[in-house]
Amino acid sequence: MVKRNSIWFLPVLAFAVICMGQSFAQEKSELTSLTVAEDKAGDKDACDKGCTFVWGEDTWLTVGAGIRTSYSRQRNNGVGAYDNNFNIDNARIYLNGRGHDCLGMEFNTDIDNAQNFWDASLGPNHSQQLDNADVRILDAIVKFEFNDLINVWMGRMIPPSDRTNLSGPYYMNSGWDFPFAQLGYNNIFQGRDDGAAFWGQLGGGALKYQVGVYEGTNNPSAVAATLNTQETTGGAGADDLMLAGRFTVNLLDPEPGYYNASTYHGEKDILAIGYAFMSQNDTEAVGVNYRAWNFDVLYETTLGNGGVATIAGAYYDFVNSFDAGGGGGAQDGTSYFVEASYLTARSFNLGACASGRIAPFFRHQEFRRAGGGVGIARQNDWGFHYVMHGHNARVTYVYNSRVDSGSGPDFDRHTVGVQLQY
Repeated sequence: MVKRNSIWFLPVLAFAVICMGQSFAQEKSELTSLTVAEDKAGDKDACDKGCTFVWGEDTWLTVGAGIRTSYSRQRNNGVGAYDNNFNIDNARIYLNGRGHDCLGMEFNTDIDNAQNFWDASLGPNHSQQLDNADVRILDAIVKFEFNDLINVWMGRMIPPSDRTNLSGPYYMNSGWDFPFAQLGYNNIFQGRDDGAAFWGQLGGGALKYQVGVYEGTNNPSAVAATLNTQETTGGAGADDLMLAGRFTVNLLDPEPGYYNASTYHGEKDILAIGYAFMSQNDTEAVGVNYRAWNFDVLYETTLGNGGVATIAGAYYDFVNSFDAGGGGGAQDGTSYFVEASYLTARSFNLGACASGRIAPFFRHQEFRRAGGGVGIARQNDWGFHYVMHGHNARVTYVYNSRVDSGSGPDFDRHTVGVQLQY
């Protein structure tokens, strides 16, 4: 029955592909080629490989997809039985297009509750609206890219922020989850916000600037109550925009484009220093202003034996984070993480179907919460990656150990994750 039912699928699929090509074609244009993308837009977080429909030199559409899925085994406070979970961490569809030599677009989707930030076992407030079977808009960006120095993006995107945010989950180095040390950035979904960014670079990415204005986070009821008015009537501080910026200098090889990675697996020698900030007034009440800034450093080099050594770190300072005041977790204070990894020169075969290099890593992170007496969270992450095809095919094992002297529980967790991108 399965074989019989599958016969109709091939002609329907062929017809759908033909219709897709016709629907995207411009007037009096024809689909001239179907090729494998070569990272034409340089947008690593969007898609660096995939199927590309080309109608002309400056008219094309790249289609890609990425999945991250994992199994975790966690126990709180060192007692009791382990909680076992399979999780879909990310399930993304990537669309990147160009309709002119300086006009482009990016449209990506992902599942809600990606990275399983909320656990249904915590109660109805954590399970009713955050189901990782739901698909949400991740990025929706209109791009005016005039030259290396001047580019304008508008829509939903990653605001200028730290290296980890601009790497995204697929291009991080140490660990499987985002470091909790950087979770004080206000955002709509997975670090994204609605707004506009101006950015550019010199020396092919040796120097980069990124500055933008965004919706940010406003608590209208609190602001309105403070002003004794409604949000719709406006008033001083009722709906201020958030200003965000980042400046990066690369002292060795450049990193072109808006995004970056946290490791290049030996393809580049990197010594990058970045500074980022966010600022917004009256986020929860008049006079309650959100401030965030961080420094981050990445050093990566290929050693004489062909192995790749990577050392990185970041420091953060958050004031009046919405997570802290809005009940999502105490994220005001200072934090940092340091990490190191080594990618072997030798490849190791996994049966007859795969070959990859092993990258053991270690990451230590710490969050000192503001307010006095509310606790310090420390976490160590040990593990290794089995890197088969760069960031596009990788298996990860990581052991997490956290000690939290604040409101959060201590825990230890084992995670095995797999990520694929095409």
